[in-house]
Amino acid sequence: MDRDLAWRLALFESPAFEPVRAHPRYEAILALARRRQEAVVSRPEVRVWSPETAAAPPPLLLFLHGANASADQFAELAPGLAAAGWLAACGQSSQPSAPDRFCWDDRARADAEVDVFLEWAGDHDRGRVGVVGFSQGAAVAVRAALRGRAPAGFLGLAPGFSPADRRDIERLAATAPPARGGLWTGERDPWLEGAREVHAALVRAGHDVWFETLPGRGHALSWDMRAVTPEIVGRWLEG
Repeated sequence: MDRDLAWRLALFESPAFEPVRAHPRYEAILALARRRQEAVVSRPEVRVWSPETAAAPPPLLLFLHGANASADQFAELAPGLAAAGWLAACGQSSQPSAPDRFCWDDRARADAEVDVFLEWAGDHDRGRVGVVGFSQGAAVAVRAALRGRAPAGFLGLAPGFSPADRRDIERLAATAPPARGGLWTGERDPWLEGAREVHAALVRAGHDVWFETLPGRGHALSWDMRAVTPEIVGRWLEG
């Protein structure tokens, strides 16, 4: 509590807290988290980098940060993608997780905000939209593709899929039109098995999704991912 970390109400839903739910200290921390959430007035934001020249509406590439992060997480990548012809947009959740940090714990709200980002980003080719997400943002990116919002493709970097994320994605995958994308994670990532499960569910449902692990990497937006992401999404422009 002294470090100002108790913000994310969704974390308190974990079954791991069941033995202490009636404890006064637990109740005090939960009350503090609720007060912090109520005191913060936030709204979704999107930062946009436009290509210098575009004879027609450009394709859109939407970046979604991980939990406890902000739109700045992908700000270094966005200018280069804009130079390559993308309308590059970094979306920022309205769900606070700490001072100036945000998350996507409310999945319905996160999906609605993706739709807002696509509108706020500006004029673009609706048939060429790609979504890239890191960690918790990867789950939002996968859902965006299954909801038909990313016809170009999705890329999940070090995806962190909660049990609820996995259930939602498997449900959506069963009836969604064919989506394509990739999941890229570290072989030491503690979320690895969940990512494997999501990949298997997507493939079973008929979606074109690749899966790759980076040797020796844990749960991080590594330099490898940053370096190769432009090449991966560049293929989406080729069809």
